[in-house]
Amino acid sequence: MLNKLIKTTSVTLIALIIGILTLSIRSQAKLITSSTYNRDSWVAYGINSKTVKPHNAYIWNSQHTKRLHNLNNYKNTTWYAMSAFTRTNTSKGPVYYKVSNGINITGIVYGKYLSKYYVKPLNSFQTDQQYVNYLKTAQSQKLARGVMKLFPNSPVSLKLSQAALNQYNDSSNSISHNYTDVQISVYNHAYVLSWWLTKKTATQRVAVFEKALDSIGYDAEKRASMSDYKLGVYIRDNIGIGKPSTQLPIAKTIDDQEALNYQVVLAKEK
Repeated sequence: MLNKLIKTTSVTLIALIIGILTLSIRSQAKLITSSTYNRDSWVAYGINSKTVKPHNAYIWNSQHTKRLHNLNNYKNTTWYAMSAFTRTNTSKGPVYYKVSNGINITGIVYGKYLSKYYVKPLNSFQTDQQYVNYLKTAQSQKLARGVMKLFPNSPVSLKLSQAALNQYNDSSNSISHNYTDVQISVYNHAYVLSWWLTKKTATQRVAVFEKALDSIGYDAEKRASMSDYKLGVYIRDNIGIGKPSTQLPIAKTIDDQEALNYQVVLAKEK
């Protein structure tokens, strides 16, 4: 009877200590920034390949007491930061993010394990090949890669991409000035790629776009036959432009501010 009482008292004491420690961690946390209540302001991040290497890099539960996932198993996932905080009562010390994959995972991750998405300015490229290499490798260009696969034989044109982006600001490089047989129906349906409208992953949104194209007569066979068309594509998927001035999920400059731009144009050169 005495042993049972001792065991019961010990378990209760351990639970009380854990509870106090957990409460202490919570009370010491210092919130730096938060956009938890506005999904459209969540900031997109990818894995930081310089810090997430073969060693384990975990996503934790909200109390930071239980490992939920290993980032090494989600190297191609986009993570959306809802808030940033330290685990002290000041803004000093290691920064952690509360993140979500937008579907079924939410947790806490060490800030340096992630790298903020951004889009490179089109004027930073000189050739089609430079631009294509960027589209094929940049973490922020998953949607663009999906669009390119939908038109496998239409070569990407930097000039047409620039024309699509600047069509209302640069008449000398407008689509109508330099191109003919513009596929307006394709251009008008690119809006379905918008993440805030569909709330889906990049793969899912490309599938939605493909379905929309099929419905207007651009099935896989039709798209594959369009080798005499140039493809202009520019995707800014609720992210900043140029290298971020801060890795925190905030905008310190105008360029850091998230913006939406989904340009997909098929046309022939005059």
